[in-house]
Amino acid sequence: MTLRILHIGKFYPPHRGGMEVFLADLVNAQRQAGIDAAALVHGTPEAGDPPG
Repeated sequence: MTLRILHIGKFYPPHRGGMEVFLADLVNAQRQAGIDAAALVHGTPEAGDPPG
């Protein structure tokens, strides 16, 4: 069974801010650890965003 985590936030990089950078780093680290992690944030997807 794969662990699944959904983070809910206000923004995601490339928006600048400490929380946004931390959220991106957290999702990437969890994915590298084999966790099915995703972030649900406000805004329109941009080029380079990770798949939902």
